[in-house]
Amino acid sequence: MTPLPKHLIHLAVVAVIITVSPRALPAGSKHVVGWVERVRLYPGGIRLKAKMDSGAKTSSLNVTHLERFSRNGQPWVRFELTADNGKIVGMERPEIRISRVKSHGGPPRQQPVVTIGLCLDSIYKQTEVSLADRSGFNYQLLVGRRFMAGDFLIDPGRSLIAPSTCKRHP
Repeated sequence: MTPLPKHLIHLAVVAVIITVSPRALPAGSKHVVGWVERVRLYPGGIRLKAKMDSGAKTSSLNVTHLERFSRNGQPWVRFELTADNGKIVGMERPEIRISRVKSHGGPPRQQPVVTIGLCLDSIYKQTEVSLADRSGFNYQLLVGRRFMAGDFLIDPGRSLIAPSTCKRHP
């Protein structure tokens, strides 16, 4: 029997890869998401487009009118964000820590970090989110490794492939 030429073997492998849906993974596998996905933030179920960022440890959210204050002797923050539908939403959250964020060409910035519920695909988790002015960026939310670890794989060639089907949220 004559072996197949290498180029035919490569074509067969590519054909198999293309025909297997990235969403059709075995039970217990990770969820495949694109490099940009729609997510929901809780409380409120606020819908945003987010960039998946495996280079960032902590997620980061674009906020305006950030105000730090004290409630019952504990640090809190009050801020506004804009949902995908253009609605401005006010939120208050306990500040859990201050993050030092490295800046290209400048000194590190300090940003408050809060815990927010995040839904991506069918996964809901509470996760740390740093609050920042991201108005110069394309996406209001970066989803970092702390949220994605253990549950997600990013397909950098695709976007908006994950259905937002969280069953569990506050």
